[in-house]
Amino acid sequence: MSLLSISHANPSVEEVIASYRAAHYCIEPAGIPAVILRIGERSAGLASLYGKLGVDSIAFLTASNPLGVALRDADNAVALKALCADVHAMGLALMPGVTRDGDPASGWPGEESVAILGISRDAACRLGNRYQQNAVVWAGSDAVPELIRLR
Repeated sequence: MSLLSISHANPSVEEVIASYRAAHYCIEPAGIPAVILRIGERSAGLASLYGKLGVDSIAFLTASNPLGVALRDADNAVALKALCADVHAMGLALMPGVTRDGDPASGWPGEESVAILGISRDAACRLGNRYQQNAVVWAGSDAVPELIRLR
């Protein structure tokens, strides 16, 4: 999760975490309206999605820009494909998503991500660590997304 709302090259940890908290985590399932997750806010759309899919947890993560270092689009695409393969190997389903800056005027195009259905908090953290992410977003049965710092 590398948000361009951070205004300078060497942001503090507090600035990075603040940008993650302000982000919009958009699940974009085919055929139904997008579900936008905000850290700490119950999502009625997510609760509805749980009911439709028979799950009670979800993780939202990316494989892009490990450790917050911007990579080429092609490298990020390869990493995302590997993440999707790992999720499928775990026997879990996923939906496409995108992490968007909380400031729509920023012009940042977003970061391709995935929503992983029915994943435990611990498994989400293991995947985030495997793909060298600073944090993951996870929500349990209460449909309240939480930011879990990994570093």
